[in-house]
Amino acid sequence: MVVAIVIFIIIIGLILFCRSKKKTSPYSASGSIHGYDLKTKYLYEKVLWPVDILKENPIPNARPLIDVRDPLCPKCKTELKISNGFLRDTWKCVDCKFKKKTCDNVSNLKEEVKKIVKQI
Repeated sequence: MVVAIVIFIIIIGLILFCRSKKKTSPYSASGSIHGYDLKTKYLYEKVLWPVDILKENPIPNARPLIDVRDPLCPKCKTELKISNGFLRDTWKCVDCKFKKKTCDNVSNLKEEVKKIVKQI
């Protein structure tokens, strides 16, 4: 009985200890930019692309991590609203009414920006 209580206390202590040690991961899918060394904006396809670069990758001998977020308006730097159409997407700024129609997918353009930034 005493052994079971001791084991129970140890397990509870480990659970509480592990919860207190959690950190935000640079791989977070939520778009968290904590821990990034360089934050910049890159002009591509007539819109601004926010780019975050983590130069010190936690994986040894790996390339820097690059996170490209959704495009911004080139005039007022507000995040663009993306409306998916049948053949073309429309990107609109809710602030200054900037508008751009494109046949390119946002995900594909993000990958292109990421490739360009890797070369810089």
